[in-house]
Amino acid sequence: MLSAFEFYLSFYGLLLGLSVAEVASGFRNAIDARQKIRIGWLTPILAIFVFFDITSFWIYVWGIRDDVIVNWGTMFGALVIALTYYIAAGLIFPRDEGDWPDLNKHYWRNKRFILAGIITANFIIGTATQAIHPPVQDWSYWVGWASYWPPLLVLGFSRSGRFDLVLLFILIAGYLANIFLPTSWILT
Repeated sequence: MLSAFEFYLSFYGLLLGLSVAEVASGFRNAIDARQKIRIGWLTPILAIFVFFDITSFWIYVWGIRDDVIVNWGTMFGALVIALTYYIAAGLIFPRDEGDWPDLNKHYWRNKRFILAGIITANFIIGTATQAIHPPVQDWSYWVGWASYWPPLLVLGFSRSGRFDLVLLFILIAGYLANIFLPTSWILT
């Protein structure tokens, strides 16, 4: 018999896994078409950030595993979050690389849609965290959020490729720093 958490994770994890597969397929296709297209730095670094961000959703769900209740709200919430992320992930790389000889141009055309999806999914998850564990007292939680939201929001308005790369590296570095920070709020 599946526990509520196992049932929830089988649904949510499958949908999140599709986002990972979408980004990985785009990476593979871009590498395969490298003779025909200019890959640049923006799209691959955004994709790496998205891999980390999606991973954070699994870590989050692990942290609330004892509080998961299977009902219409939690299942629809998981559906909205995962599908929002799937759509955003699907826009990172072009469907047909031949239509986009320069991935940096594709990045600029889709960046705001991608970030809107990422921001929406993370806002929902952040709101859920506060509802389930109000208020989170762990300082590392607040350090993580403070190092996440400002660069992510500024990224949505930046028009500089170099500044975007700096912001993406800050976001990735924040996730890498979590390896070394005590995160008792998530690993209990």
